[in-house]
Amino acid sequence: MTRKKWCLIGAAILGLSGIGASINPIAQTYVAPMVKEQVNNAINGSVNYDSLRINWNGDVVLTDVTIKDRDDHLVGTAREVAVGVKLSALPSIITSNTSGATAISSVIVEAPDLHIWQLADGSWSVEKLVKPSDPNKSGSFDGSVTIHDGRVAVRTKDGIKEKCRKSRWYYGA
Repeated sequence: MTRKKWCLIGAAILGLSGIGASINPIAQTYVAPMVKEQVNNAINGSVNYDSLRINWNGDVVLTDVTIKDRDDHLVGTAREVAVGVKLSALPSIITSNTSGATAISSVIVEAPDLHIWQLADGSWSVEKLVKPSDPNKSGSFDGSVTIHDGRVAVRTKDGIKEKCRKSRWYYGA
């Protein structure tokens, strides 16, 4: 390759690095509060995380995530949750009544620790964690969910406890 081509490749790499570095302060200031609000509006409980970053491809990555139900019971934690975003779907979400779920292409959860218990009426603690979809908004989640190094602790209403650990779970819609 000629010197000119090497210089152009170097400039492109530096430009992409600069864009990536400049996105994260913007993400912390503007995107992080919106993500926290949207996530907390989607569940009957709360989601907290230590940090948020946006990768060069638009993926939103949350670290040290904690989920609690509406009674403030711990439902789960995860070291990292990466949400792939279909950037092409964002304009239709902003300008119309399309569900935000349509913009999610994938969810990858690293090292989750989930706590699920059966209630006295026989239902499970996580059944009502996610709020129902808004019937006035179209679209649905058609992405994939991958869980790496997950642990689940289950307790039945009779007090029987079970623990499960698996290195990889995958769900594709």
